[in-house]
Amino acid sequence: MKYKLLLAGKNQVIVDDFFYAMHEDFECMTTSIRGSDVVNHIRYFQPDAFVYCITPESRETINKLITALDTIERKKLNLILIGDSDTCEEFTLMKPELVSLTLLKPITASAARQQIIKFL
Repeated sequence: MKYKLLLAGKNQVIVDDFFYAMHEDFECMTTSIRGSDVVNHIRYFQPDAFVYCITPESRETINKLITALDTIERKKLNLILIGDSDTCEEFTLMKPELVSLTLLKPITASAARQQIIKFL
């Protein structure tokens, strides 16, 4: 069974890993971090999880994304953060109930795949 993951974020290396190194386990789709895009892609793709490949972002950008991600909470969709510890911690402090799983960099594609499969 392939899990469906909706991916977003500016960390292109991690996003590419999902498409090239993890395609056997995950069906992936990308979206922007624009609120309306996230909401529409969740409705259209119906993913098992939303993976946010987070990089240091402005507080304003994070707040806009959190507003859109509240849709995830209502639909009981899992949010997986992948990023450095400081950025993930800042995001989690702003809205802890949204985050289902945090994967800290550096992490290999294989380790990320295993942890996400185990979680889902």
